[in-house]
Amino acid sequence: MFGKPKGAVEELGNNIYKIAKGQEVDQYKRITNAIADHVGRLYGAKMHLLVKERSDKPPEKPNRVDKDADPIVIKEWEKDYDRYLKKLDLYEDHKSKVFIIIKGQCSLAVRNKVEALTTYSEIEEKFDVVELLDSIRIVTYEPDVHYDHKAAAMALRRLFVARQGDTESLDRYYQRFEGLVEVAEIHFGSLVPTAISKKERAADAKSTQKDTRNKFVGCMFIEGSSPKKYGKYIADLNNDYNTGTNKYPPTLEAGMEMLSSYVSPDGGHSNERSTVGTVGANFATYLDADLIKKRQAEGKCFKCGADDHISKNCKNGYKGHTEDGSLPEDQRESAGKTRPSHAQQRVPMKKVLGWNE
Repeated sequence: MFGKPKGAVEELGNNIYKIAKGQEVDQYKRITNAIADHVGRLYGAKMHLLVKERSDKPPEKPNRVDKDADPIVIKEWEKDYDRYLKKLDLYEDHKSKVFIIIKGQCSLAVRNKVEALTTYSEIEEKFDVVELLDSIRIVTYEPDVHYDHKAAAMALRRLFVARQGDTESLDRYYQRFEGLVEVAEIHFGSLVPTAISKKERAADAKSTQKDTRNKFVGCMFIEGSSPKKYGKYIADLNNDYNTGTNKYPPTLEAGMEMLSSYVSPDGGHSNERSTVGTVGANFATYLDADLIKKRQAEGKCFKCGADDHISKNCKNGYKGHTEDGSLPEDQRESAGKTRPSHAQQRVPMKKVLGWNE
């Protein structure tokens, strides 16, 4: 008699990638987040983001230096380059261990399907965590559907009928919806309503298809939320738009934050406080769509305007904002600090540059 499949890491419990129809999207997000938290505790924030956000950011090389530079400058660079190599070695070592952990949390059926992919040898050779996760996500979703049009149709159908249950937490709904979007775009392509995109680009030359796609997905998320919890809020969004004020979210992430900070008409909270950040009060009080869009375009956290983290990891919250959505003077320096990149710290080395002797 066979028991339940077990992963290689005892601390991850039953977080095993399996081929399970109907639950594969929820399963993938839940397990990936659990693994991200686990490797983050073991190997630090970069490995956490590598798994959770598929953000592969190795250390950067020091900047180049001219061979005629001061010898002291070149010597300083050589020290920095040695440090860079050590950091790179550590980063690659951590990546290989994370790769092994992820593969170890696959059931035999999933592992066999992943290893059968034509690209797997290259993925394993490079310990490519991002490609491994993408491969797992693909093989765990509707593995018996081979006809592309049917796979795309099924993925879109599941996304379009997605609804938050009255007893389902907002975080769980967000993760489930985000997973459905990812799968839909794997099979269908970018979720861009082309007619709307054409209209918006005619009205604003700076508007892009990505902007339209993000607004469309954010609106779908809002519309699929629980009417019992957010019906009044959704109705107010529509009424505001009809009177000339657009408060609809420009992204899925913004939609999540808007719902998590919603204050009901009786003064109570929706009790759906998001775990992705600290929220102070009604979202619309502090940020509007234009400011969010501007901050995202600048690569900043749209909640606080800092450039050393994304909004999901924001600890500043909205409470620090002034009326125009900017941080007070006394918070800007600490909130905006970033560690200098390796490319900014120093200058390069003649052996690496291949200088002629």
